[in-house]
Amino acid sequence: MTELLPALPNSWAMPVVCIPSQPVRDSPPVERMKGMYGHACQVCGARVETQYSDYSEAAHIRGIGVPHYGPDRLFTLLCLCPDHPAECDRLAICIDEDRAVRRNSTGNVEYQLKRHVDHVIEQEYLACHRGLCGRG
Repeated sequence: MTELLPALPNSWAMPVVCIPSQPVRDSPPVERMKGMYGHACQVCGARVETQYSDYSEAAHIRGIGVPHYGPDRLFTLLCLCPDHPAECDRLAICIDEDRAVRRNSTGNVEYQLKRHVDHVIEQEYLACHRGLCGRG
């Protein structure tokens, strides 16, 4: 005797296979930058310590994916704690020419961006980000 499976309710979606498309990152500049700052956030100075190592995120000042197509190079990277990449990506904070980190909604300066002597940050990418924030 063969048992039939019950029909799926109309509200159930059929599974779909998705293949993500994202640019391949260049790891050596990321590791070099994180080493320069000892995994400390360039915005707030926080360092996230885990059981096995310190943790930080590399954020591109100008995204490397669609629609920005920025370069994946040291001069476009920031070493950030887990909170600040989202604030940069969502345009909640922006960085002035003098490295003041402003809250975009109020214009208030909250931090001064830390910069290692060997980490040159190209102003054109900061200017592009400020433009997206409406402060260009």
